[in-house]
Amino acid sequence: MFLLCSSFAWFLSKLSEPYTSNTIFDIEYHNTPDSLLLSSVSKKSINVRLKASGFKFLGFNFSRKKIVIDLSSLEKRRSSFYVSQRVYKNQIENQLPGSMELSGIDNDTIFFKFQEVISKRVPIVSKIEIVLAQNYLLESLSIKPDSVLISGPRNEIETIKFIETEQKLFAEQTTNISEAVSLKKNIKLENTTLSENKVNVQGTVYRFSEKKIEVAIEVVNLPKGFKIKTFPNKVPVLCRAKIEALKKLKSSDIKLVADYNMINEESTSVLVLKLKAKPENIYSADLMETEVEYILKRQ
Repeated sequence: MFLLCSSFAWFLSKLSEPYTSNTIFDIEYHNTPDSLLLSSVSKKSINVRLKASGFKFLGFNFSRKKIVIDLSSLEKRRSSFYVSQRVYKNQIENQLPGSMELSGIDNDTIFFKFQEVISKRVPIVSKIEIVLAQNYLLESLSIKPDSVLISGPRNEIETIKFIETEQKLFAEQTTNISEAVSLKKNIKLENTTLSENKVNVQGTVYRFSEKKIEVAIEVVNLPKGFKIKTFPNKVPVLCRAKIEALKKLKSSDIKLVADYNMINEESTSVLVLKLKAKPENIYSADLMETEVEYILKRQ
């Protein structure tokens, strides 16, 4: 027991004495200029000599040895970028614990190679598929933002024309859509950043009803001095929309025309019908008859 206590006291006494030791720090480079992209560096680790008590080294050896060098103090000579030993030595000293002293360091200047960073805005292309349940319609769909700012090396982004969303399927949809969808980053854009990583998809879905309405036919481009009579003079149009819109719908809200100039010379017995106008709140209007017979009379 006496020997054990004596050894422990000796050990504590030795740990309280100052020691000098060599170690290696891994370097992390922060605050690269916005207009430049770091492509290579002459030094990724650095040898240092530290002076501290044995107690400090005991805990220090179990921690990860990493140091940060701030590139906001980057210097340039001609086309070369560098950080001098004097600059990064001060930065390392400021990151050491107060009871630890830097007594030696590499004398090398650290050199950097950069690529120019450019930016451009490109549209977002949707890869979203919406499959509606029966008797439901999509009134509106928006993707915000509709474009994204990409920044990176010229050789990476100069050929990029758009950015796609991730593929997303909304199946048997009966409710409004409100969801964030991620953007798909091209694997070739290794060093390129996007101003947005997601877009917001908003869609209005509603249940529709149908209404059949009789609409009078208007014949246009009729030759002067002639009268025309169509058989029938009205045709049914099947309209789809919200119930509220269908309740207010009148036959005069829909314009149905037959162009006399479009008569086929080989078959002059029918007129082709065309839907010319419908209210905006009517989702669709389908003619239940597309041709009518007619009689042409001279006035």
